[in-house]
Amino acid sequence: MKKSLLFLPIALISLASLTSCNQGEANEIKLTFGSYIDSTFTDLKYADLEAKINEEQSFILVTYPGADSTCSCWRVFEMIINQYVNANVEIIYGVDVYQIMGKNNDFNLSLSTSSPSISFFKNGQLVEQIAYSTKNPQKFYKDYVELGKLISSKTEEPEIIYVNESILDNSIKEKEDFVILHTYSSCPDCSYCIPNVVTPFASNNDLDEEIWIIDLNEIKSDATLWQNYKNKYNLSNANNNPFGYNNGYVPTAQAYENGELIDASVYFNDTISLVNNSYVITDSFYTEERLSHISYATDIEINILMGLEIPSDQIMSYNNGEYIIWSQEYANVYHKPLLEAFLTKYTK
Repeated sequence: MKKSLLFLPIALISLASLTSCNQGEANEIKLTFGSYIDSTFTDLKYADLEAKINEEQSFILVTYPGADSTCSCWRVFEMIINQYVNANVEIIYGVDVYQIMGKNNDFNLSLSTSSPSISFFKNGQLVEQIAYSTKNPQKFYKDYVELGKLISSKTEEPEIIYVNESILDNSIKEKEDFVILHTYSSCPDCSYCIPNVVTPFASNNDLDEEIWIIDLNEIKSDATLWQNYKNKYNLSNANNNPFGYNNGYVPTAQAYENGELIDASVYFNDTISLVNNSYVITDSFYTEERLSHISYATDIEINILMGLEIPSDQIMSYNNGEYIIWSQEYANVYHKPLLEAFLTKYTK
């Protein structure tokens, strides 16, 4: 697991020396996502950046002058960025300026084909962009400790952190307490859950415990590995664990105490069936039997979803009714309070 650098108190950086959009106080930026596994900056395509803006994320962005650029200042800065990312929890995103040029939206960024810049976004809005300048060079473009001082003066560390299976295994082995959300990036329910529930929860609350996210996209591509994973970590009911649900699904949030699974929340993944011309939930994580194991749900008005009748206008069906799905925006009305109650109990 990466360890954050410790920085000594520093004097305020003079904004007169910076290229600023003056849209807010940069030092109030609470970053949305972090990572214990990244060793280099995360390159984005235009659509990725647009999604972050639309989801109102807070993040650090570097623009650079083309992948094939011979710009020596970018080559040095790229090395500094990667040194910083390898040692710290913050994610730094990067985008080739040619990915943005010519598009409908430049996100208020000043784009240079000859030098890099570093920008700070808060809730999807550009707060400040600092461009490289040979006339007024900043130390953080050549020294990753100085880059750390800049970042720590303008941002708060994120509370949603990406981890991998090695970190998960080690945390269980070392009998640690932690909360983890199992996901994979191409899962539609995960893509709905994170920006609509998890991210707002972390942004609107001061958490005592981080929320870990593990992206299992590569494992998901192999059916055997995927099922073995779900069995191993008690997402499925293979081990007769009270928190295992059927074959196992994502997104599933779990709470561990002293390396032992003590609670869980499965978001969506209810089975909907047509029974006597009505749509009914015929399988769900939230059953009367399981409610005895999940104390976080006791104060939620509707905490048993098994048997719930769903209005037909909330249903989508495919292949002549072979696949019946509860529309996300309606299912979220019931699942969001349950997941938020889980996160409140184990992270605050």
